[in-house]
Amino acid sequence: MTSDSRLKVAIVGDDRAHLHLARALADAVTREHIAASVRPWPDPDALDEARVWHLHEGKVDLIRLGELEYLFEAETQRSKRPLKRTHRVAGQAVGPLANLADACTLLAVSQDPPDVVLGLVDGDSRSGAAERAKHLQLVLDFAREKTPNFRAVVFGATIPCAEAWLVSILGAAPRFSRRRALVATELKLDPVTSPELLNTDKSAPQHAKRVLRFLLGEGADDLMAVSAKTPKEDLYKPFLGDTPLSLSQLAALSPCGLAPFVTRLREDYAPQVCG
Repeated sequence: MTSDSRLKVAIVGDDRAHLHLARALADAVTREHIAASVRPWPDPDALDEARVWHLHEGKVDLIRLGELEYLFEAETQRSKRPLKRTHRVAGQAVGPLANLADACTLLAVSQDPPDVVLGLVDGDSRSGAAERAKHLQLVLDFAREKTPNFRAVVFGATIPCAEAWLVSILGAAPRFSRRRALVATELKLDPVTSPELLNTDKSAPQHAKRVLRFLLGEGADDLMAVSAKTPKEDLYKPFLGDTPLSLSQLAALSPCGLAPFVTRLREDYAPQVCG
């Protein structure tokens, strides 16, 4: 726990879309927990009084999974103790999911370790969904055992990618209902209720980023027009802030990975913030 008693929360992921998704979902689940609790809470929107996000160079940022090799080398040079990367968990090759465990290892030995780690990683195809879920649980159990000082560790897989989750969350808003109907007619599926049927193939009509841009309409033009120095994923933040999250709807979306992530936040994360 930090000296000011707030819960310090670190987020790890592939890019800043994961950062904004994890923050929005974590806060929505916490507000739900507060509303259902008999314990009085002065202001459900004053979550900054109970938790603080991990900062990098003074800004809320995430630990990028793609930078772990560099970060491991830097920590080894600082501490003079070698850190070993994870390649297999319980005798099984778990692929990129192992990066989530490695991020926990890195944060646990850092100079300012967090109290909680939230991690998201893209699952780039629908094939092997059951195996991916099994591997994700193996990695989660492994990380929790290896880094017992964390008060909570919550992992999730955005299937097929973060933009598919954004389609499901933002597309449910009434202001996007007309565009949602149009894209559902074109694709012969509702991407809001079946985001796992989208993909990462840039040439396909079901390309998640293409569908997201169509849903957002003129707002998407703003996303595409930002300076190259500004991560486009940061423009998702105001959209998420302006869109009420229907957790009951999201908790029904298992194939895309949203439901298990929301469940883990409800069971493991929210009670720590409100404890």
